Amino acid sequence: MRLCFCAPLALVATALLLPGPPPAGAQAKQDWATLKGRVVWGGQQIPQRKPIAVNVNAGHCLQANPTADAAKGTILDECLLVSAKNKGIKNVFVFLMERAETPLPCHPKLRTFDKEVVIDQPACMFWPRAIALRQGQTLIVKNTSPVDHNFR
Repeated sequence: MRLCFCAPLALVATALLLPGPPPAGAQAKQDWATLKGRVVWGGQQIPQRKPIAVNVNAGHCLQANPTADAAKGTILDECLLVSAKNKGIKNVFVFLMERAETPLPCHPKLRTFDKEVVIDQPACMFWPRAIALRQGQTLIVKNTSPVDHNFR
């Protein structure tokens, strides 16, 4: 099994809260805006998911994985998932990079977060397929499958 890092697609499917310019008359109050968007495939043809041959633990992987084709002995690659309905790309992230000496302000609701982020490999693929970590979080890798897997 391989871990897929689609670095060029490291873009978001979630809303970000960004500081907006203060409205006229606002002085001491910090105002926030909501930025929403989608990352979409720009090509005419939707990329087809490629099959990955299951060479190890095929009995378990082909039975437990929802993308498996037991007759062909394959699991579908999930490195690039594009919706045929709206060309939306799944599992992408958008982030802001700090370039100034002063850190970007953080919305009060986003200041607290889970200290651990978990990824599991229950059926010969990693779930969730895409995760983002914040500074200070710990990545926990689990294998709840009855067969041995590795994480590289």
